[in-house]
Amino acid sequence: SEDTYVRQFENFGRELYEKGMIISATYYPLYPDPHPWEDLEPMAVHPIMGKYDVRDPIVIAKHIDWATGHGINCFFFSWGIDDENANKRAHSNLLKFINSPLASQIYFAIFYEISRFGFFGIETDEYGMIKLDDPEKWRNVVNDFKLLQREFFSKENYLFVKDKPV
Repeated sequence: SEDTYVRQFENFGRELYEKGMIISATYYPLYPDPHPWEDLEPMAVHPIMGKYDVRDPIVIAKHIDWATGHGINCFFFSWGIDDENANKRAHSNLLKFINSPLASQIYFAIFYEISRFGFFGIETDEYGMIKLDDPEKWRNVVNDFKLLQREFFSKENYLFVKDKPV
């Protein structure tokens, strides 16, 4: 089990963080959703660990071990997918990740996907600037951030810069 996982690498990411360096990587908490691995073939998608599932405690432990062992000290989790069912699965998977025994050994932050705005009907102008003219549509974004604040920003290993959640 993940409780008995023995790290393969020393936590080099923590050393770098303590020296003031934040080295991050984007982490997509959906695999094997929204599609099974077979749907990706014949692409050359063959991860070292084989076809993995981010809900698997051993996969989570290995991802943290390998990342921090090679200097990464923060994962940016993709959040705000424009499919509500997929977003709920990603949320559930993220909770599994941050509650794993090794999670305290890496910082994490939320990468809020701009596609979420489109899902809520928030439009952009011809220059790509987000329109702020309909406050009702923003209520959904505010609710997302209330959820993020309640469940993630309060975690000890959530990444803060200058006392602000990233």
